[in-house]
Parts: sequence; C-alpha cells; structure tokens
Amino acid sequence: MTQERTLTEHTIAPVDSATTLPVEYAALAIVWSSAEPERVGEVALLDRRRTALIGRGDASDNDPHPRLAFVRQRPGKNESQPPLQSPNLSRVQLIVRPVGQGVEVRNEGKCSLWFKGEAVDEATLSPGDVVRLGKQMQLLCVRRPGVLDEVDGPIGDFGAPDAAGLVGESAAMWALRKRIAFVSAHPGHVLVRGPSGTGKELVSRAIHERSGVRGSFVARNAATLPEGLIDAEIFGNVRNYPNPGMAEREGLIGAANGGTLFLDEFAELPGPLQVHLLRVLDDGEYHRLGESKARTANFRLIGATNRPLERIQEDVRARFRFKIDTPPLDARREDIPLLANHIIATGMGGEKLRLSAALCRTLVQHPWRTHVRELDSKLWDARAQSRGEWLDHAESQRATTQIADRTLTRARVVAALENNGGNQEQTWRALGLTSRYALRRLMKRLGIEVERRSKRSEP
Repeated sequence: MTQERTLTEHTIAPVDSATTLPVEYAALAIVWSSAEPERVGEVALLDRRRTALIGRGDASDNDPHPRLAFVRQRPGKNESQPPLQSPNLSRVQLIVRPVGQGVEVRNEGKCSLWFKGEAVDEATLSPGDVVRLGKQMQLLCVRRPGVLDEVDGPIGDFGAPDAAGLVGESAAMWALRKRIAFVSAHPGHVLVRGPSGTGKELVSRAIHERSGVRGSFVARNAATLPEGLIDAEIFGNVRNYPNPGMAEREGLIGAANGGTLFLDEFAELPGPLQVHLLRVLDDGEYHRLGESKARTANFRLIGATNRPLERIQEDVRARFRFKIDTPPLDARREDIPLLANHIIATGMGGEKLRLSAALCRTLVQHPWRTHVRELDSKLWDARAQSRGEWLDHAESQRATTQIADRTLTRARVVAALENNGGNQEQTWRALGLTSRYALRRLMKRLGIEVERRSKRSEP
C-alpha cells in the first residue's frame, strides 16, 4: 500500500464519544503571504499523533514526513487547497508537530524562521504566537475544531463579508453565525453582549433580516435619550402632553410595530424606566403618555450592551429569551487580516493596498480594547505613514531593522548571500529585512563584500 504523504481533511474527522481524539486541534493559520495573499485565512490542522512538514509543491516519496495540507474550513466540511506555491519557500521548509496546546516548529529550508523578533532554528508556539518565514509567509498558532458545525442559510465566499456584513472564518465567527440563525428562526427578545466595536448592531440587523418580518428596524442609542423625555421617546405621547406645545410622538415602540426595536447601550437606561418596559415586553401592551387607551405592538426588542449584566434589572433580564455574545478580536485573531483587507477595500477609496508583514504581525498580536473601531484607526494611521502599495508603520520598520542588526550574525548573512547567488534583492527578503538598503548597511557593519555566485540548488 502506498504511504499517505499528505495530511488532508480526511485525516481530521468529526469527534464523537467513541474517539480518543480531542475536540480541538492545534493548527497553523496563514495570516500573511507575499506571493499568495488569497490564502490568508486557510489553516493546517495537526493530527496529534503525527509529525508533518510544510513546504512548497506536491508530496514526494523523498519527503521525510507527510506533507501538511492547508484547508478552508467551512461549516460541515474542510475544503482542501492546492499545495503552497510561494517560489522562495523550500520544498521542505518546516517540520511541525503538536505539543500540548501548541505546535513545535523546526526550520529546514532556505527561508529564515523568525519568532518573537529573533531569527531562530526552532520554536515552540502557543495559541496566539506568530512565526514568519523570511518575507514569504506568516503563520499564527490557533486551536480549531476538526470540522465546523453546520449552519443554516447561505455560506458566502471564503474571506468575504457575509450577507450581514460580518467578516471572519474563525470557529468563533461561525459559532456566532450559527447562533444568529437559530435566534432568527424563533420569536423572543434578544440581548446582544460584547465589547465595544465587536459588531453588536450588525448582529442585530442580521437577526432582523433573517427573521423575515415586514416591519422596520428601528435603532436608537439608549444613552442618548434625553433625560425627562425617555418615556415619551420610547412609548410616545399625545399632542400637548406632558407639556403644552409638545408635538405628538409615535414613540420607538410604535415605530417598530411589526419589526425590530434595537436599543444600543441598553444597560444605560435608568433602572426605573427598565421596569416600565416589563409589560410591553410580556404581551406588547403599552400606553402613550397622556392616552388612557392601551395600545398593542408586535415587535422584537434587541438590546445591546458592553456592561455587566448586573446593570440590567433582574426581572428585565428575564424577559430576554435569547442572549448572544459577540467575540472580541482576541478570540479570533486569524480573522484580523481578513477584517483589515475588508476595511482597506471598502473604506480607503478603492486603493490597492496590502499589509506589510510587520504591520500584520503587530495587528494580529495587538491587545485590542475597542476592536474593529480600533483596527480601522490603526489602518488609517498606517496609511498616513506609508508610501506605495504596502501599508506599514514607522515603529515596525525601526524595530525590524534594530532586531535584524542585533540578531543576524556575519555567518548567517554570508550563508544567505550564498544561497541566493549574491542577489541582494532575494537576500534581504530571505533574511526578513525591510529593504536592500537595510541589507547594505548591515553588510557594511559586518564587513561583508558581496560577489555574484551561482546559486546553490535548494534543499
């Protein structure tokens, strides 16, 4: 029987009670690629029992280990992708094996391996760690299920925004989409929780659209309701009540009849007013101010908050049948380059811009506070500092040069020049430097004179 030389989706099966394999697997996700940018978001799942290799091209009988395949994880299936074709990767570039919750990697190829700012021969990665292969590719260590759960509804194109405008291929984002599909199919009020900038309004609009209701989506920030008029804003009022000259108001509930009322920052509503909502949340009955006749509204309330649940009255919390948590960027770091590409494509005037390797690494490992809003701001900062098609930032350029000057030895630079036949353009990329000028400065400091040499055959 021919030995299997490639790890594909067939080696990673859904987990059931009869198997000893873990529910989640250590995985390496492509977060940046200079030659194959369309592959960002793909993952390689590591079978915990096998050592494998990552490299360019198809499997060979001479491979020391099975070749690790990258897949696009979609609900219910893993779509196998072609072998890596980045021209500067070696056929045997990395030897990888799962260790604990993470991955051990050993460099065997011509591209230098960079980890935590240093050129290394091997590294042990924990979830959230990033390694870079020269100027070719960056990989993020993550945990992934063997197969994503099925999700009702259209799937959309890999890496692109879905119908609701949500971007991401991580397990956390597909779990969110599954929850949206379930809630949309059933009646009941919804509380959407999550940090600022994690897409709570997008989730709420998605629930409204997928629910199939004919009424409007009425959105209001509860924190902006004027003090003293909150009851009138929400329930409405008759003309000249409570003050002479006051216009008649339909109220937010009346406007949302037959549809959805979205109240952002719901926990900012004063406690007494939250209690006023109990009856209308139970059976849709309410009174406009100054009106004795009760009205009935058929609507779904979706409240959103980034505050602790204790800020919402307990009996009001009980009226929210469903609760949805929007994941922070820290829980789906492999989605950050996809989000960045979407922001660049839709919010920067259609310019053809790409993340530099240094900026990508910074974004993927940044401790986020306001999440997508903060990501948008950082991309615009980078745009202001960058020239040409590559988005970068001055801090990363200086740090990369300083790290290279500190960690690259004379022997390593000479070996890289040998490997690339003295070609400085190829050498600075292989060493992970920022430009050929950075290489020349480094060569001058190390006392290296370059000659054109025939390039050695690659491993």
